[in-house]
Amino acid sequence: MTTAGTWWGDRSVLERRLAIGAAAVVIGWLLLVAFSSFDLSAVYVGLVFLALYVPAWNRLPIRVRGIRMGRLVVPLALIALALTYPFYWDRMFQVPIFGPFPEVGTGVYMLVFIMMAIGLNIVVGYAGLLDLGYVAFYAMGAYTVAWFASVQFAKHNLHFWAVGVGSGVPGFHISVWLLLLLAGLLTAVTGVIIGLPTLRLRGDYLAIVTLGFGEILPQIARNGDNLFGSGFNLTNGPNGITPIDSPGFGGVNYLTGYNSFFTSDRLFYWTALLLVLLTAFCSWRLRDSRLGRAWIAIREDETAAAAMGVPL
Repeated sequence: MTTAGTWWGDRSVLERRLAIGAAAVVIGWLLLVAFSSFDLSAVYVGLVFLALYVPAWNRLPIRVRGIRMGRLVVPLALIALALTYPFYWDRMFQVPIFGPFPEVGTGVYMLVFIMMAIGLNIVVGYAGLLDLGYVAFYAMGAYTVAWFASVQFAKHNLHFWAVGVGSGVPGFHISVWLLLLLAGLLTAVTGVIIGLPTLRLRGDYLAIVTLGFGEILPQIARNGDNLFGSGFNLTNGPNGITPIDSPGFGGVNYLTGYNSFFTSDRLFYWTALLLVLLTAFCSWRLRDSRLGRAWIAIREDETAAAAMGVPL
């Protein structure tokens, strides 16, 4: 071993992490100076990174009901940073190539895509099944909400806990919070209907079937304003179904906001963040469940999984 290697090997874990973290921060600052603008916010980001990376928080011996609290320090800190993002995003430095930090409204779309990615990871990551039509299920859920929270079916007049919608407005107007559950249920039923004929398919054949489903649904969406030539308007064609009722509480919807603190963008952002955390928690618990372990076994080796009693 070289002298440098010996010296590095003699350093403690804290010293190594401090050296690596400091080097990463300095390199980041140099890149900002070279390709963008450097301001005080970059210093704050560097200090926060060092505070989270350098100490070995997961090694703290503190336990509460058998849970090592040190393992929660970094996740809770990241959640806190995400929760407070609407208050500091406009004072952040510009990232080279990517530009300024995204606005709060853009952050809402990013969180929606994160939820989609977590769901896709269950299919592709846990079960190892190549699903090329996954986004079609997202569209199915979106249309479910649109059908029951808009004036799309103006011949009907049904209101149930909808916020900010007058009783004289035609169409179905059901609370968006209830529609989140209904959309998940109908999407699950659609998944079962699509999945039953493909139970015996493997590998590329399964990918082709899911790709076909992913191509069929956009065609229905684009041409659904005259479904099968019957004149029935299901999707409003390429124009889409708009506007859709806004979620809300206490008679005030998210579009108007509550006050200068609970603005519209912040309410949508915090709701999306809460749903991301809920989705991630459910995915994590599902992975460690009996069903999740069976999926992982199938991903690793279907033959071995079947031999061990996993039903395929």
